[in-house]
Amino acid sequence: MSSISSLFERQDFKRRKTEQTRNGKDASKLTEIFKDRTIKNGLPGPSSINDDLEDGEDDNRPGSEEEAPQDEEGGRFFGGGLTEEQNEVLNYVDTLEDSSVDEKYDEQWIRMQIAKVERAVQHNTRLRTKFVDKPSKFMDSEVELDKSVKYLSLLTEHTDLYKAFVDFNGLELVLTLLGHDNTDIVITTLQLLEELTDEDTEAEEKDLGILLDAIDKQSVVSSVISSLRRLDILSRSRVLGASDDEGAGVFQALNIIENLTVSQAIVDTLFMKNEQDTGLLSWMLERLLINEWPCTQNKQYCCELLSIVLQKSYISTSVFCAYSCKDSTTGEILEGVDILLRVIAPFRKSDPPEEMDETFELFQNAFDSLFVAVQNSEGKQLFIKNEGFDLLVPILKHGGSLGKAKTAKLIDHALSTGRSRDIAIYFCEAGGLGPLFHAFMSSRYIDPKYHRIGGREKTSRVALDDLLGTVSSLFRNLPEISSHKNKLLARFIERKFEKTIRLLTLQRLTQEKLEKVELIISADRNTFLKTKPKRGDLLEDWQVELEAREAEWFIQRQLDGGSRLQLIDLSIAWLLAEDESDDLGIKSEIIRQLGSHDPELYNIKKTLREFKDEIRPASAKDIGNRDERDSLEEVEQREEALDMTEMISTLIEFL
Repeated sequence: MSSISSLFERQDFKRRKTEQTRNGKDASKLTEIFKDRTIKNGLPGPSSINDDLEDGEDDNRPGSEEEAPQDEEGGRFFGGGLTEEQNEVLNYVDTLEDSSVDEKYDEQWIRMQIAKVERAVQHNTRLRTKFVDKPSKFMDSEVELDKSVKYLSLLTEHTDLYKAFVDFNGLELVLTLLGHDNTDIVITTLQLLEELTDEDTEAEEKDLGILLDAIDKQSVVSSVISSLRRLDILSRSRVLGASDDEGAGVFQALNIIENLTVSQAIVDTLFMKNEQDTGLLSWMLERLLINEWPCTQNKQYCCELLSIVLQKSYISTSVFCAYSCKDSTTGEILEGVDILLRVIAPFRKSDPPEEMDETFELFQNAFDSLFVAVQNSEGKQLFIKNEGFDLLVPILKHGGSLGKAKTAKLIDHALSTGRSRDIAIYFCEAGGLGPLFHAFMSSRYIDPKYHRIGGREKTSRVALDDLLGTVSSLFRNLPEISSHKNKLLARFIERKFEKTIRLLTLQRLTQEKLEKVELIISADRNTFLKTKPKRGDLLEDWQVELEAREAEWFIQRQLDGGSRLQLIDLSIAWLLAEDESDDLGIKSEIIRQLGSHDPELYNIKKTLREFKDEIRPASAKDIGNRDERDSLEEVEQREEALDMTEMISTLIEFL
């Protein structure tokens, strides 16, 4: 249980669930005792309730004057300094602690709690039906209903009862409360669902799986989305400065949906289920179109959740790229890619202020969503249609540091995946080559400090690997005989081959770094090999550990130069192939720069062979014979890998 002092502090909901500070579950059940709160949805405050009471009817509500406890010790100087409400809280805590010692949490207990909620629902329904115009008559029943729902949060401490909760129709019962007329009850229900699905509950995979399966089958997501829409409208229409409980409810609803993304079956159907629109994507896009300055937590979380769903689900990404909605302000029909570009557009010349946390993260989340969308074939076409590079190229040239870094990464993602010929041509036509090579020639990339072992690129700086990836992708995707390919080659000729020389300088620095990394890995491997046991029963575990370490060493090598060297050598191989007859002088300049270091291009060929082996699909036969269990995403990835390996093989043969 939380400390008592925490019960007297106001709880604020925060932007991320990992930053939320929760009071204990028992403490959350006490809020109705000490929080002087007017029930919403048209219900009167305490003073007006007294006026509605009939003559001779007792006011038995907690806190009435007749029940107010008197200070036995004679006033505030002798009574401990606590208010009567705080005394009531402390007394209730003592009672709760005494009564919970012998409470047994089993199937019988959860059956009883579900029955209590069901009785509270029935009682509240009867009173609401009987006293439609007298809220005072059913207000207490809603307090009891709220309390009984909150008490179910104890399930998070006994997740082995999730199955019983589902079997006894507890989830189905709770689901009905999301449509309750009183939004306080709706918010409490959302809080319960958020807690039950939260990863912090540390539920066993089997128990959580049972709950998630039930959530999927009972269309809980649709009910949560309906509540989300309702609460969001109330939140945005509230009086400025008023308590935003509905806004907190929206945040909890989004949190529930994020929790559910651990299930691939659910995340694949968040936007479309059984060929029916769930309403979530339309709400997200409409919400992102609403102009807010500064950005609110819920708009930021909406964009963050969109990026999470797109990154986790190829199916949902495909739905997103094919989806469009109507702008309620202008009446325009807009695609999701267009809406994300509009979110970014206000910051084409400078980054959002870092002190404006939500706006700053909204900017990043919009880019994160676009990273995924532009890898989809339809997303690429929408990016071209909505003139994405007309926005991004100026950002790469004149934008803020974070905007430049995100833009460089987005360009690399757009060009390096799938069929990217059209988008590569569009990049050149939008004037992208100039800003690209201006960034490539930054002196920062040839500073020895930049190539230190273990060094990682800051997210607010343009990553060299993104630029190198874009260059190699342009060579691969631009048509052979075209003005665009000629303009690309001209960049490596101008100013006495300065870009060609820079590429070779980066190759040397990266090779030197990689050699040091290889020595470190080799020493670690030799040390571990000396621990090989002789006993057969220990050898199997040792081999498993060796495989795990080999995977770690591979990742270390790739992060500390292996991946970068592959991109560099791939671009060098393209330059040699494009200037095979040395008409442009690029080939002779490369040979001259390499000198005695690698005159036979042995190191370049070795790097390309390693690169090909890493991305090689199982076999060409597997590509043509798709297993029914394979997803469309897996098939596309294998086809792309096959195209890439064939291209690298051709370059190796040429060298």
